Amino acid sequence: MRISWRRWLLFAGIGMLILLTVGPAVPLAELALQRPKPRPEIIPYDAARVRIVAKDGIALVGAYEEAAQVSRRCVVILHGVGSRRQDMPGLRADFRAMGYNVLLPDGRGHGESGGAHVTYGVLERGDVHRWVEFLEKRDCSEGIYALGLSMGAAVVIESLEDETRIRAAAAESSFSSFEAIAEDRVHQMIPALGMLAQPIVALGFGYARLRYGVKLWEASPAAAAPKIQVPVLLIHGTEDTNIDPKHSRALLPLFARAELWMVPGARHVGCYGRDSVAYMRRVTRWFDAAALGR
Repeated sequence: MRISWRRWLLFAGIGMLILLTVGPAVPLAELALQRPKPRPEIIPYDAARVRIVAKDGIALVGAYEEAAQVSRRCVVILHGVGSRRQDMPGLRADFRAMGYNVLLPDGRGHGESGGAHVTYGVLERGDVHRWVEFLEKRDCSEGIYALGLSMGAAVVIESLEDETRIRAAAAESSFSSFEAIAEDRVHQMIPALGMLAQPIVALGFGYARLRYGVKLWEASPAAAAPKIQVPVLLIHGTEDTNIDPKHSRALLPLFARAELWMVPGARHVGCYGRDSVAYMRRVTRWFDAAALGR
């Protein structure tokens, strides 16, 4: 039985489509999941270094410092992908000066914390619960608060679905779901395959599930938001080209109590650097309002 040239073209087209979707899906999934390569510089000694153990046995490392004045308010600050606790000295110092005991964890797969994979909240949300337990053993009777940046912002939001011990949170440059930001990444990294972003991401997620047992589709602030009663301040720079402000705009109406602060001219996680005084004032006022029940 001879196959017509039309069928050959059809088979060739289907094969090419499969190649164009499966080909990028696996390396992109591996790129997203793997622990960022360590920086060449030596991590300086940190007198405030603390260590806990995650639910799955992974060692988590962070820094805890008490406020400049005796305080019973605590804030946990979560960094983004490829960052670490030492990368936020300004926030660390400003919160301490404003009367907050500060906890800065290295996320799993980052800095000194263990873990070979980054899961964008699938596992990290459980790590937040462990860090909150750590803070409960300190004197945080005036409230535990949270600030997250980029992936850290998404992790904070995801954790709030079942973490009621955090009184209020601020989330800068969060993605709405890892699925949505993954599709954005395909558009950014391989513009020619933009039309295939959805199947590429779906295949990549399937690969991550089969190879590592990680359900990346569960990394979704948008899915968590309707179940959250904790007040959340969303922050986003108007010039953020890494995670488009559309993600925070999409999240805003999903919360029971939330505001969106758009910072003019700020790039990705650049809102604090744009005006640190205004940033600290806005975030701490949000925390204070929650403390007063407003």
